[in-house]
Amino acid sequence: MPPSQLQTNDEDFEEFLTKVDTVGDLVKKLKEASTADEVNSAAHKADAYLKKQQSERTKINSKNNSEGEASTKDVLDNRKESTLLHTMSPEEFMKTVTEDAKKRSAEKRDRKAASDVFKKEANVAFRSGDYVKALLLYNRAIDEVRDSCVLYTNRALTNLHLECYTKVLEDSKSALRINPASIKALVYKARAHRALGQLELAEACTLEAVNLHPHHKAFITHAVLKDLLSPDKMKINDQK
Repeated sequence: MPPSQLQTNDEDFEEFLTKVDTVGDLVKKLKEASTADEVNSAAHKADAYLKKQQSERTKINSKNNSEGEASTKDVLDNRKESTLLHTMSPEEFMKTVTEDAKKRSAEKRDRKAASDVFKKEANVAFRSGDYVKALLLYNRAIDEVRDSCVLYTNRALTNLHLECYTKVLEDSKSALRINPASIKALVYKARAHRALGQLELAEACTLEAVNLHPHHKAFITHAVLKDLLSPDKMKINDQK
């Protein structure tokens, strides 16, 4: 194949990849949209792009029809675009993606509502001293919503009462992945390390908490180092 032809094919392939990336970004924005304005904005951009591509494709097809034949490259390019974008009309594509985004948003709201119900019941059980029931309910709440720092710290405190220190560490780490500055997660993590005899790790967690929250040094020190604040005096968080 002549060098000029190779260069042309490379350029065409780069253009194809650019189109794939563009569509992927548009679909991602639609799926991640959480408000009506965000959905409408993303849908408008995607619709404009697809209509532009359809218009360009129509021009190419008209030219090929008038010439009576299409080159192998044109056929291949059309098949690639068809596979990715044009198995349905732009309107049908946009309708499908928009409906999917709205469905995901509704499902997320439903899961949050269910999680809040379990969390509220878990808090009641915790305050009544029924830690096993509270644990089971926090489990259900987290099954519905897995990105809540509050749920993980509440369950960590529940596990402190049940002396399940390994579970405390797991929940504290999960909470810190969501909020690296969570004072409660750091305190509970330090207490769990201390209960397991891992004093150096407990001290490291304590110092990290103090560095992040110097104004709460007294609380942190009492809660972890001096043991003046036992787990039963710590409070769960009703925050949503």
